[in-house]
Amino acid sequence: MLPLLLLGCPLYFLPIPFAQPLFLDEGYHGRQPLCSSPQIIAELMALAKYLNISLDGSLSDATAQAITDGDEEPQTVWLTTLEAARQSVAHKCALVLA
Repeated sequence: MLPLLLLGCPLYFLPIPFAQPLFLDEGYHGRQPLCSSPQIIAELMALAKYLNISLDGSLSDATAQAITDGDEEPQTVWLTTLEAARQSVAHKCALVLA
């Protein structure tokens, strides 16, 4: 689902698991993708190693703080997106990335 971020249209994430995005034919944008918050979490966790983010199974508070204090923009975007998706699942609410 991460490549969908390059489409330039808002992405809607639902707090339910499904592997492939669903597409709506109606709406403000043609072929509007609906994505899964749990799936994007899994994809972000897999992407972490390519951004030199050490997880050891899960994101530690120390690693999150190091990313926050650092100046690596890709890591900061990764952390912000991960936390938004985690909150989407925890609170059973949709997430919109626009």
